[in-house]
Amino acid sequence: MIIAIDGPSGSGKSTVARAVGAALGLPVLETGAMYRAVTFAALGQGLAPDDGDALAALAGRMRIEVDDRVRVDGVDVTDDLRRPEVTAAVSAVAAVPGVRSALVARQREWIVRHDGGVVEGRDIGTVVAPDAALKVFLVAEEGERATRRHTQEHVLGLEATQEDLRRRDAFDTPGPPRPWLSPPTPWWWTPPVAASTRWWPRSSHSSRPAPVRRAGMGNPDPDAARSRASGPRLTPPRRSELVFYGFSRGLVEVVCRVLWRARVLHRERLPASGPYILAPSHRSNLDTPFMGLVTRRRVRFMGKAELWSRGGWSARFLYSLGGFPVERGAADRTALRLAAAAMEGGEPLVVFPEGTRRKGPLIEELHDGVAYLAARCGVPIVPVGIGGSEEILARGRKLPKLKRVVVVVGEPIEPPAGDGPVRRGAVSALTEQLRTELQMLFDEAQVAARG
Repeated sequence: MIIAIDGPSGSGKSTVARAVGAALGLPVLETGAMYRAVTFAALGQGLAPDDGDALAALAGRMRIEVDDRVRVDGVDVTDDLRRPEVTAAVSAVAAVPGVRSALVARQREWIVRHDGGVVEGRDIGTVVAPDAALKVFLVAEEGERATRRHTQEHVLGLEATQEDLRRRDAFDTPGPPRPWLSPPTPWWWTPPVAASTRWWPRSSHSSRPAPVRRAGMGNPDPDAARSRASGPRLTPPRRSELVFYGFSRGLVEVVCRVLWRARVLHRERLPASGPYILAPSHRSNLDTPFMGLVTRRRVRFMGKAELWSRGGWSARFLYSLGGFPVERGAADRTALRLAAAAMEGGEPLVVFPEGTRRKGPLIEELHDGVAYLAARCGVPIVPVGIGGSEEILARGRKLPKLKRVVVVVGEPIEPPAGDGPVRRGAVSALTEQLRTELQMLFDEAQVAARG
């Protein structure tokens, strides 16, 4: 779960974030330090603040670590980030789309790796983590902000600091291509730390997300806030849903066996009971129906959010079959919460580790989401190779070809043992193991489909 803290420069974001993190025992990410790190490195290499391509490339290859100190490629640069030349250039560097794209991706990775936390900086609640359980927008009078910044940096005089804040505010005014998107309504709380901790659940694993407080002056209605934040939930399937799923699965199996002579190899490798994650290769829109052949148990599956965008009967149909939406290209906290709920409910879950359909014979880069879920929930990953599906319904093709399809089930991959936070190194190692196993199964399935 995430607490997002936004606000203009000098409004006290960092101070509040650290205090809230300490009060709740949550990790804290100060995203502004990441932009300052890129700016400092760019100045050191003689890059101009308006050289977008070079800055984006630099941001993409740098290794930035932000905790109590800030390190770039292993070198501590914390004391250099408040230099006047860095302060003068950071807004321009942060406005470069390629820089923002690279750092937003890293910020979302940090959120996933730490299972949430307190994240402060510009556009956190609107771009980086729009589904944050609690969003705080801090404001302060210009004179107070200038005094804070002058005390913090001791670089410019007070009047010069105030003028610099005005310049930065003007630069960061909302509207493309400016980097800062302000929430539609500012929120004022006194004191912000007490307000934030009061509305945050004491357990970070609470099944109910904390309410998003959206209010102007005064106290918001907590019941209304809770209602707004409840979000989609997974419920145990009703008997009617199980009957409907069984009927639909049987129909799909008949169609797949008749049209594409589909068969499943090594089904006996599946765990006999309990939750697990099915992680198949992905070359066709028909891969999800083919996964329905692997087990007679009802499975949950993540699907791209566009499939639910029309709402109405189509969304209800997908939910009834065990599906739920995920926003691709982002750290979709709601989807991760629903996936974890499926695991806790003892249900199998289908997640495509490649993220989207790919082409060709190689299983290349995988997303870390499957490995993270497995490590967090303590469930095995079952890799699955699907051979032949790319040929029957390639990208851009409307009518499928009549080709053989073979699905090969792999041996379960157990998650790393141990309690405590999920380690990034363990997730990366598990992802690489999954990629290797998936490649072998995909090769086997391709050969069997051609035979």
